[in-house]
Amino acid sequence: MENHKDVVVILAGYGKEMAGLLNVNPGIQSRFPNHFTFPDYANDEMAEIVCKEVASKGFVLEDTLDLAKIADIISNNVKKSEASKGNGRLCRTLVEQAVERQTDRVFKSETMSKTSLTTLLETDFLPEEVEYGEMGDDGEKSPVEVAISKLENIVGLADVKKHIQALRAQLQLNKERKEAGVGAGSDMSLHMVFTGNPGTGKTSVARIVAELLSAMGVLTRGHLVEVDRSGLVAGYSGQTALKTKAVVESALGGVLFVDEAYALVQESRDSFGKEALDTLIKMVEDHRDNLVVILAGYSGEMKTMIATNPGVRSRFPTVIDFADYTPAELMSIGEKMLSKDSFNLSDEAAKVLQQMVDGVVARAGKDNGNGREVRNMLEAARRKQALRLLEVKGKKTQEQLCTLEAPDFTPEQ
Repeated sequence: MENHKDVVVILAGYGKEMAGLLNVNPGIQSRFPNHFTFPDYANDEMAEIVCKEVASKGFVLEDTLDLAKIADIISNNVKKSEASKGNGRLCRTLVEQAVERQTDRVFKSETMSKTSLTTLLETDFLPEEVEYGEMGDDGEKSPVEVAISKLENIVGLADVKKHIQALRAQLQLNKERKEAGVGAGSDMSLHMVFTGNPGTGKTSVARIVAELLSAMGVLTRGHLVEVDRSGLVAGYSGQTALKTKAVVESALGGVLFVDEAYALVQESRDSFGKEALDTLIKMVEDHRDNLVVILAGYSGEMKTMIATNPGVRSRFPTVIDFADYTPAELMSIGEKMLSKDSFNLSDEAAKVLQQMVDGVVARAGKDNGNGREVRNMLEAARRKQALRLLEVKGKKTQEQLCTLEAPDFTPEQ
Protein backbone atom coordinates (compact mmCIF):
# COMPACT_ATOMS: atom_id res chain seq x y z
CA MET A 1 0.00 0.00 0.00
CA GLU A 2 2.76 2.43 0.90
CA ASN A 3 4.57 1.62 -2.33
CA HIS A 4 1.47 1.98 -4.54
CA LYS A 5 -0.37 5.22 -3.75
CA ASP A 6 -2.54 4.82 -6.87
CA VAL A 7 -4.39 1.86 -5.32
CA VAL A 8 -7.31 2.12 -2.88
CA VAL A 9 -7.73 -0.82 -0.47
CA ILE A 10 -11.01 -1.54 1.31
CA LEU A 11 -11.09 -4.02 4.20
CA ALA A 12 -14.50 -5.51 4.96
CA GLY A 13 -15.90 -7.91 7.52
CA TYR A 14 -18.01 -8.42 10.64
CA GLY A 15 -17.97 -5.46 13.05
CA LYS A 16 -16.49 -7.11 16.16
CA GLU A 17 -13.89 -9.07 14.23
CA MET A 18 -12.76 -6.03 12.26
CA ALA A 19 -12.46 -4.01 15.47
CA GLY A 20 -10.26 -6.79 16.87
CA LEU A 21 -8.08 -6.69 13.75
CA LEU A 22 -7.57 -2.94 14.04
CA ASN A 23 -6.69 -3.22 17.75
CA VAL A 24 -4.20 -6.02 17.15
CA ASN A 25 -2.35 -4.25 14.32
CA PRO A 26 -1.56 -0.52 14.82
CA GLY A 27 -0.18 -0.36 11.27
CA ILE A 28 -3.59 -1.20 9.86
CA GLN A 29 -5.33 1.25 12.18
CA SER A 30 -3.15 4.15 11.09
CA ARG A 31 -3.46 3.40 7.36
CA PHE A 32 -7.23 2.92 7.36
CA PRO A 33 -8.63 6.06 9.04
CA ASN A 34 -12.08 5.91 7.39
CA HIS A 35 -14.50 3.49 9.03
CA PHE A 36 -18.03 2.86 7.72
CA THR A 37 -20.60 0.69 9.51
CA PHE A 38 -23.24 -1.02 7.39
CA PRO A 39 -26.27 -1.83 9.59
CA ASP A 40 -28.55 -4.76 8.80
CA TYR A 41 -31.56 -3.93 6.66
CA ALA A 42 -34.93 -3.52 8.38
CA ASN A 43 -37.75 -5.73 7.14
CA ASP A 44 -39.46 -2.88 5.27
CA GLU A 45 -36.16 -2.06 3.53
CA MET A 46 -35.75 -5.72 2.59
CA ALA A 47 -39.29 -5.68 1.18
CA GLU A 48 -38.26 -2.85 -1.14
CA ILE A 49 -35.20 -4.83 -2.22
CA VAL A 50 -37.44 -7.81 -3.01
CA CYS A 51 -39.68 -5.61 -5.18
CA LYS A 52 -36.67 -4.28 -7.11
CA GLU A 53 -35.27 -7.80 -7.51
CA VAL A 54 -38.62 -9.03 -8.85
CA ALA A 55 -38.76 -6.16 -11.37
CA SER A 56 -35.16 -6.74 -12.49
CA LYS A 57 -36.08 -10.33 -13.40
CA GLY A 58 -39.04 -9.18 -15.51
CA PHE A 59 -41.75 -10.30 -13.07
CA VAL A 60 -44.57 -8.49 -11.28
CA LEU A 61 -46.28 -9.17 -7.95
CA GLU A 62 -49.97 -9.92 -7.57
CA ASP A 63 -52.02 -6.95 -6.35
CA THR A 64 -52.46 -8.28 -2.80
CA LEU A 65 -48.69 -8.49 -2.28
CA ASP A 66 -47.94 -5.05 -0.86
CA LEU A 67 -44.79 -4.00 1.01
CA ALA A 68 -46.30 -4.81 4.40
CA LYS A 69 -47.15 -8.37 3.40
CA ILE A 70 -43.72 -8.92 1.86
CA ALA A 71 -42.10 -7.58 5.03
CA ASP A 72 -44.16 -10.09 7.02
CA ILE A 73 -43.00 -12.94 4.76
CA ILE A 74 -39.40 -11.81 5.25
CA SER A 75 -39.74 -11.67 9.04
CA ASN A 76 -40.81 -15.32 8.99
CA ASN A 77 -37.75 -16.26 6.94
CA VAL A 78 -35.04 -14.46 8.94
CA LYS A 79 -33.67 -16.28 11.96
CA LYS A 80 -31.70 -14.63 14.73
CA SER A 81 -28.74 -16.86 14.01
CA GLU A 82 -28.64 -15.54 10.42
CA ALA A 83 -28.66 -11.84 11.31
CA SER A 84 -24.99 -11.53 10.36
CA LYS A 85 -25.23 -13.54 7.14
CA GLY A 86 -26.07 -10.73 4.73
CA ASN A 87 -29.83 -10.29 4.77
CA GLY A 88 -29.66 -8.45 1.45
CA ARG A 89 -28.72 -11.80 -0.05
CA LEU A 90 -31.75 -13.35 1.59
CA CYS A 91 -33.94 -11.07 -0.55
CA ARG A 92 -32.36 -12.40 -3.73
CA THR A 93 -32.70 -15.97 -2.50
CA LEU A 94 -36.39 -15.48 -1.67
CA VAL A 95 -37.10 -14.15 -5.15
CA GLU A 96 -35.15 -16.94 -6.86
CA GLN A 97 -37.04 -19.58 -4.87
CA ALA A 98 -40.36 -17.86 -5.63
CA VAL A 99 -39.57 -17.89 -9.36
CA GLU A 100 -38.80 -21.63 -9.18
CA ARG A 101 -42.13 -22.34 -7.45
CA GLN A 102 -43.96 -20.10 -9.91
CA THR A 103 -42.44 -22.00 -12.84
CA ASP A 104 -43.56 -25.34 -11.39
CA ARG A 105 -47.03 -23.96 -10.62
CA VAL A 106 -47.61 -22.58 -14.11
CA PHE A 107 -46.28 -25.73 -15.78
CA LYS A 108 -48.65 -27.93 -13.76
CA SER A 109 -51.62 -25.67 -14.49
CA GLU A 110 -51.17 -26.16 -18.27
CA THR A 111 -52.80 -22.75 -18.84
CA MET A 112 -50.05 -20.37 -19.86
CA SER A 113 -50.47 -16.70 -20.64
CA LYS A 114 -48.21 -13.68 -20.46
CA THR A 115 -49.78 -12.71 -17.15
CA SER A 116 -49.43 -16.16 -15.57
CA LEU A 117 -45.85 -16.49 -16.80
CA THR A 118 -44.76 -13.15 -15.32
CA THR A 119 -46.80 -12.86 -12.10
CA LEU A 120 -45.59 -14.03 -8.71
CA LEU A 121 -48.28 -14.97 -6.17
CA GLU A 122 -48.04 -14.90 -2.39
CA THR A 123 -47.98 -18.71 -2.35
CA ASP A 124 -44.82 -18.64 -4.49
CA PHE A 125 -42.97 -17.05 -1.57
CA LEU A 126 -44.08 -19.69 0.92
CA PRO A 127 -42.15 -22.97 1.25
CA GLU A 128 -44.15 -26.11 0.70
CA GLU A 129 -45.14 -28.00 3.80
CA VAL A 130 -43.46 -31.40 4.04
CA GLU A 131 -45.40 -34.28 5.48
CA TYR A 132 -42.70 -36.09 7.37
CA GLY A 133 -42.59 -39.85 7.24
CA GLU A 134 -44.75 -40.14 4.12
CA MET A 135 -43.81 -41.58 0.76
CA GLY A 136 -43.29 -39.24 -2.16
CA ASP A 137 -45.46 -39.29 -5.26
CA ASP A 138 -43.01 -41.66 -6.91
CA GLY A 139 -43.14 -44.10 -4.03
CA GLU A 140 -39.65 -43.23 -2.79
CA LYS A 141 -38.92 -42.57 0.87
CA SER A 142 -39.06 -39.04 2.20
CA PRO A 143 -35.77 -37.46 3.39
CA VAL A 144 -36.84 -38.13 6.99
CA GLU A 145 -37.44 -41.82 6.30
CA VAL A 146 -34.11 -42.06 4.46
CA ALA A 147 -32.33 -40.72 7.56
CA ILE A 148 -34.24 -43.10 9.84
CA SER A 149 -33.38 -46.03 7.56
CA LYS A 150 -29.69 -45.17 7.84
CA LEU A 151 -30.05 -45.15 11.62
CA GLU A 152 -31.79 -48.52 11.66
CA ASN A 153 -29.12 -50.03 9.39
CA ILE A 154 -26.42 -49.33 11.97
CA VAL A 155 -25.51 -52.48 13.85
CA GLY A 156 -26.55 -52.55 17.53
CA LEU A 157 -27.12 -49.32 19.51
CA ALA A 158 -30.72 -50.24 20.36
CA ASP A 159 -31.04 -47.65 23.16
CA VAL A 160 -29.51 -44.92 20.98
CA LYS A 161 -31.96 -45.67 18.17
CA LYS A 162 -34.91 -45.51 20.58
CA HIS A 163 -33.82 -42.09 21.80
CA ILE A 164 -33.37 -40.65 18.28
CA GLN A 165 -36.74 -42.09 17.24
CA ALA A 166 -38.34 -40.49 20.32
CA LEU A 167 -36.70 -37.17 19.41
CA ARG A 168 -38.10 -37.40 15.89
CA ALA A 169 -41.58 -38.18 17.23
CA GLN A 170 -41.47 -35.26 19.67
CA LEU A 171 -40.43 -32.79 16.96
CA GLN A 172 -43.20 -34.05 14.66
CA LEU A 173 -45.77 -33.78 17.45
CA ASN A 174 -44.66 -30.22 18.26
CA LYS A 175 -45.14 -29.32 14.61
CA GLU A 176 -48.65 -30.80 14.57
CA ARG A 177 -49.55 -29.00 17.84
CA LYS A 178 -48.51 -25.67 16.33
CA GLU A 179 -50.57 -26.36 13.22
CA ALA A 180 -53.57 -27.18 15.44
CA GLY A 181 -53.13 -23.87 17.25
CA VAL A 182 -52.57 -25.40 20.70
CA GLY A 183 -48.91 -24.43 21.01
CA ALA A 184 -45.90 -26.67 21.47
CA GLY A 185 -44.83 -25.48 24.90
CA SER A 186 -41.38 -24.12 25.60
CA ASP A 187 -38.69 -24.72 23.01
CA MET A 188 -36.89 -28.01 23.59
CA SER A 189 -33.10 -28.08 23.70
CA LEU A 190 -31.64 -30.31 21.01
CA HIS A 191 -28.05 -30.10 22.26
CA MET A 192 -26.74 -33.49 23.36
CA VAL A 193 -23.89 -35.32 25.04
CA PHE A 194 -22.71 -38.62 23.53
CA THR A 195 -20.75 -40.80 25.96
CA GLY A 196 -18.92 -44.02 25.20
CA ASN A 197 -15.67 -45.58 24.08
CA PRO A 198 -14.06 -44.90 20.68
CA GLY A 199 -15.45 -46.88 17.76
CA THR A 200 -19.00 -47.15 19.12
CA GLY A 201 -20.67 -45.14 16.36
CA LYS A 202 -20.95 -41.68 17.95
CA THR A 203 -19.80 -39.75 14.87
CA SER A 204 -21.94 -41.85 12.51
CA VAL A 205 -25.06 -41.21 14.60
CA ALA A 206 -24.24 -37.49 14.84
CA ARG A 207 -24.11 -37.32 11.04
CA ILE A 208 -27.52 -39.01 10.80
CA VAL A 209 -28.96 -36.64 13.43
CA ALA A 210 -27.80 -33.68 11.31
CA GLU A 211 -29.45 -35.19 8.23
CA LEU A 212 -32.67 -35.95 10.12
CA LEU A 213 -33.02 -32.48 11.64
CA SER A 214 -32.38 -30.89 8.25
CA ALA A 215 -35.03 -33.10 6.63
CA MET A 216 -37.52 -32.06 9.32
CA GLY A 217 -36.82 -28.38 8.74
CA VAL A 218 -35.20 -27.84 12.14
CA LEU A 219 -31.77 -27.09 10.62
CA THR A 220 -31.29 -25.18 7.38
CA ARG A 221 -28.26 -27.07 6.06
CA GLY A 222 -27.80 -30.33 7.95
CA HIS A 223 -24.01 -30.60 7.64
CA LEU A 224 -21.68 -31.92 10.34
CA VAL A 225 -18.61 -30.03 11.54
CA GLU A 226 -16.20 -32.17 13.59
CA VAL A 227 -13.76 -30.49 15.95
CA ASP A 228 -11.73 -31.16 19.09
CA ARG A 229 -9.79 -29.00 21.55
CA SER A 230 -7.10 -28.13 19.00
CA GLY A 231 -9.75 -26.73 16.66
CA LEU A 232 -11.18 -24.40 19.31
CA VAL A 233 -8.25 -23.35 21.50
CA ALA A 234 -5.60 -20.94 20.21
CA GLY A 235 -2.06 -20.52 21.49
CA TYR A 236 -2.28 -16.82 22.23
CA SER A 237 -4.35 -14.78 24.67
CA GLY A 238 -7.45 -13.25 23.09
CA GLN A 239 -7.39 -15.49 20.02
CA THR A 240 -9.31 -18.48 21.41
CA ALA A 241 -12.68 -16.71 21.44
CA LEU A 242 -12.23 -15.67 17.79
CA LYS A 243 -11.17 -19.19 16.80
CA THR A 244 -14.12 -20.78 18.59
CA LYS A 245 -16.53 -18.24 17.13
CA ALA A 246 -15.32 -18.98 13.59
CA VAL A 247 -15.83 -22.73 14.09
CA VAL A 248 -19.33 -22.26 15.50
CA GLU A 249 -20.30 -19.96 12.62
CA SER A 250 -19.09 -22.56 10.12
CA ALA A 251 -21.50 -25.04 11.73
CA LEU A 252 -24.59 -22.78 11.68
CA GLY A 253 -27.47 -24.58 10.06
CA GLY A 254 -26.00 -27.95 11.02
CA VAL A 255 -24.43 -29.94 13.86
CA LEU A 256 -21.18 -29.09 15.63
CA PHE A 257 -19.63 -32.31 16.93
CA VAL A 258 -17.01 -31.69 19.63
CA ASP A 259 -15.01 -34.88 20.14
CA GLU A 260 -13.18 -35.51 23.43
CA ALA A 261 -15.01 -32.47 24.79
CA TYR A 262 -13.84 -33.20 28.33
CA ALA A 263 -10.34 -32.12 27.21
CA LEU A 264 -11.49 -28.56 26.54
CA VAL A 265 -10.72 -27.55 30.12
CA GLN A 266 -7.78 -29.67 31.21
CA GLU A 267 -7.22 -28.12 34.65
CA SER A 268 -8.43 -25.22 36.80
CA ARG A 269 -5.65 -22.95 35.49
CA ASP A 270 -6.39 -23.70 31.83
CA SER A 271 -7.55 -20.18 30.91
CA PHE A 272 -7.48 -20.87 27.15
CA GLY A 273 -9.69 -23.94 27.48
CA LYS A 274 -12.07 -22.11 29.81
CA GLU A 275 -12.31 -19.26 27.30
CA ALA A 276 -13.17 -21.73 24.53
CA LEU A 277 -15.86 -23.43 26.62
CA ASP A 278 -17.36 -20.12 27.78
CA THR A 279 -17.47 -18.83 24.19
CA LEU A 280 -19.03 -22.10 23.00
CA ILE A 281 -21.74 -22.02 25.67
CA LYS A 282 -22.62 -18.41 24.89
CA MET A 283 -22.86 -19.06 21.17
CA VAL A 284 -24.92 -22.20 21.79
CA GLU A 285 -27.46 -19.91 23.46
CA ASP A 286 -27.24 -17.20 20.79
CA HIS A 287 -27.80 -19.64 17.91
CA ARG A 288 -30.10 -22.20 19.48
CA ASP A 289 -32.64 -21.89 16.64
CA ASN A 290 -30.23 -23.00 13.91
CA LEU A 291 -27.45 -24.98 15.55
CA VAL A 292 -27.18 -28.27 17.42
CA VAL A 293 -24.02 -28.99 19.41
CA ILE A 294 -23.04 -32.52 20.41
CA LEU A 295 -20.31 -32.98 23.02
CA ALA A 296 -18.72 -36.44 22.87
CA GLY A 297 -16.17 -38.39 24.88
CA TYR A 298 -15.48 -41.18 27.36
CA SER A 299 -18.37 -41.81 29.76
CA GLY A 300 -16.53 -41.13 33.03
CA GLU A 301 -14.77 -37.97 31.87
CA MET A 302 -17.93 -36.53 30.28
CA LYS A 303 -19.99 -37.16 33.42
CA THR A 304 -17.34 -35.34 35.47
CA MET A 305 -17.36 -32.43 33.04
CA ILE A 306 -21.15 -32.13 33.21
CA ALA A 307 -21.19 -32.40 37.00
CA THR A 308 -18.58 -29.68 37.48
CA ASN A 309 -19.87 -27.22 34.88
CA PRO A 310 -23.38 -25.81 35.47
CA GLY A 311 -23.37 -24.12 32.04
CA VAL A 312 -22.90 -27.45 30.27
CA ARG A 313 -25.35 -29.23 32.55
CA SER A 314 -28.18 -26.77 31.89
CA ARG A 315 -27.67 -26.43 28.13
CA PHE A 316 -26.99 -30.08 27.34
CA PRO A 317 -29.80 -31.92 29.13
CA THR A 318 -29.75 -34.99 26.88
CA VAL A 319 -27.05 -37.59 27.57
CA ILE A 320 -26.96 -40.65 25.31
CA ASP A 321 -24.66 -43.52 26.21
CA PHE A 322 -23.13 -45.64 23.45
CA ALA A 323 -22.53 -49.13 24.83
CA ASP A 324 -19.67 -51.29 23.61
CA TYR A 325 -20.58 -53.76 20.88
CA THR A 326 -21.15 -57.44 21.66
CA PRO A 327 -19.12 -60.12 19.81
CA ALA A 328 -22.12 -60.89 17.57
CA GLU A 329 -22.53 -57.20 16.70
CA LEU A 330 -18.82 -56.85 15.91
CA MET A 331 -19.01 -59.85 13.58
CA SER A 332 -22.03 -58.28 11.86
CA ILE A 333 -20.09 -55.02 11.45
CA GLY A 334 -17.19 -56.93 9.93
CA GLU A 335 -19.43 -58.78 7.50
CA LYS A 336 -21.03 -55.50 6.38
CA MET A 337 -17.63 -53.94 5.79
CA LEU A 338 -16.54 -56.91 3.71
CA SER A 339 -19.78 -57.10 1.74
CA LYS A 340 -19.50 -53.42 0.84
CA ASP A 341 -16.17 -54.14 -0.88
CA SER A 342 -17.32 -57.47 -2.38
CA PHE A 343 -15.27 -59.64 0.00
CA ASN A 344 -16.31 -62.69 2.01
CA LEU A 345 -14.87 -65.06 4.59
CA SER A 346 -14.12 -68.74 4.24
CA ASP A 347 -15.57 -70.91 7.01
CA GLU A 348 -12.19 -71.23 8.70
CA ALA A 349 -11.50 -67.49 8.38
CA ALA A 350 -14.86 -66.73 10.00
CA LYS A 351 -13.90 -68.91 12.99
CA VAL A 352 -10.54 -67.14 13.35
CA LEU A 353 -12.14 -63.69 13.11
CA GLN A 354 -14.72 -64.72 15.72
CA GLN A 355 -11.92 -65.65 18.11
CA MET A 356 -10.20 -62.32 17.50
CA VAL A 357 -13.45 -60.44 18.09
CA ASP A 358 -14.02 -62.34 21.33
CA GLY A 359 -10.57 -61.19 22.40
CA VAL A 360 -11.42 -57.55 21.67
CA VAL A 361 -14.53 -57.72 23.86
CA ALA A 362 -12.67 -59.60 26.61
CA ARG A 363 -10.07 -56.80 26.82
CA ALA A 364 -12.91 -54.33 27.46
CA GLY A 365 -11.20 -51.02 28.08
CA LYS A 366 -11.34 -47.41 26.95
CA ASP A 367 -8.96 -47.97 24.07
CA ASN A 368 -10.12 -51.34 22.81
CA GLY A 369 -11.19 -49.66 19.57
CA ASN A 370 -14.36 -51.71 19.27
CA GLY A 371 -15.77 -51.18 15.75
CA ARG A 372 -12.57 -49.52 14.59
CA GLU A 373 -10.51 -52.47 15.73
CA VAL A 374 -12.59 -54.81 13.57
CA ARG A 375 -11.93 -52.55 10.59
CA ASN A 376 -8.20 -52.64 11.35
CA MET A 377 -8.30 -56.45 11.50
CA LEU A 378 -9.98 -56.66 8.11
CA GLU A 379 -7.59 -54.19 6.49
CA ALA A 380 -4.63 -56.18 7.80
CA ALA A 381 -6.21 -59.40 6.49
CA ARG A 382 -6.70 -57.87 3.04
CA ARG A 383 -3.02 -56.89 2.95
CA LYS A 384 -2.06 -60.46 3.86
CA GLN A 385 -4.40 -61.80 1.19
CA ALA A 386 -2.78 -59.56 -1.43
CA LEU A 387 0.70 -60.83 -0.49
CA ARG A 388 -0.58 -64.42 -0.53
CA LEU A 389 -2.15 -64.09 -3.98
CA LEU A 390 1.02 -62.58 -5.41
CA GLU A 391 2.59 -66.01 -4.95
CA VAL A 392 -0.16 -67.61 -7.04
CA LYS A 393 0.86 -67.78 -10.68
CA GLY A 394 -1.55 -67.23 -13.51
CA LYS A 395 -4.92 -65.53 -13.55
CA LYS A 396 -6.78 -65.59 -10.25
CA THR A 397 -10.39 -66.72 -10.05
CA GLN A 398 -13.11 -64.42 -8.74
CA GLU A 399 -13.43 -66.61 -5.66
CA GLN A 400 -9.70 -66.28 -4.92
CA LEU A 401 -9.82 -62.51 -5.32
CA CYS A 402 -12.84 -62.05 -3.08
CA THR A 403 -12.27 -64.61 -0.31
CA LEU A 404 -10.25 -64.06 2.86
CA GLU A 405 -8.75 -67.28 4.23
CA ALA A 406 -7.75 -68.18 7.80
CA PRO A 407 -4.00 -67.56 7.20
CA ASP A 408 -4.82 -63.97 6.20
CA PHE A 409 -5.71 -63.27 9.84
CA THR A 410 -2.39 -64.40 11.32
CA PRO A 411 -0.62 -61.48 13.04
CA GLU A 412 1.82 -59.54 10.88
CA GLN A 413 5.43 -60.06 11.85
